[in-house]
Amino acid sequence: MVANGVLYTATNTGVLVARNPATGAAVWSDSTIPGRSTSIYQSLVVANGAVYAARNSGVTAHHP
Repeated sequence: MVANGVLYTATNTGVLVARNPATGAAVWSDSTIPGRSTSIYQSLVVANGAVYAARNSGVTAHHP
């Protein structure tokens, strides 16, 4: 998903990555939260300055 000029992606191990959409270079990443599932089941959502990821253990908010 692209929001505010940043491309947000999630890896198959649950790491969120913000990328420059023109170059693909990673500008920020956030690994999984200890004790939480690594699987992301829905599309990412960006709101109020946070990236939200739905996991089977609940929704996690990540702040770039």
